[in-house]
Amino acid sequence: SKLPEAGVLRLRCLAALKRYPAAGEEIARLTAGQAIPFEVRLLKAELPFLLDAGDAALALGQLQELVQRMRDGSSQRGDNATGATMATPCQRLHALRILSHV
Repeated sequence: SKLPEAGVLRLRCLAALKRYPAAGEEIARLTAGQAIPFEVRLLKAELPFLLDAGDAALALGQLQELVQRMRDGSSQRGDNATGATMATPCQRLHALRILSHV
C-alpha cells in the first residue's frame, strides 16, 4: 500500500490474525527508507517472540532498547528512518506492557 496509514492498518489486521510472517513482510515495506510509526517499531521489536517463543531473548533485547530510547527521549530510530517524534506517556506504558509479557 502507498499510504503509511493503510500499511499500519494492514499490519494491525495481520497481527490480530496472528499472521506474523506476513506482518514481518509488511513491517519491511513500512520501514523502507521512511519514518517508522511507534506502533510499527513496537511490533517490529516484539515480532521475533511472536514468530518463535525461543527468540524471546532477542525480542526482549529489542524491546528494552526501544523503551530505553523512549525514556531517554532519543530520536534515533535506525532502519534509515528520519523524523522521529517523542513517545507519548500512553505509548511508553504500552511498550512497557508488551515488555512485561515477553
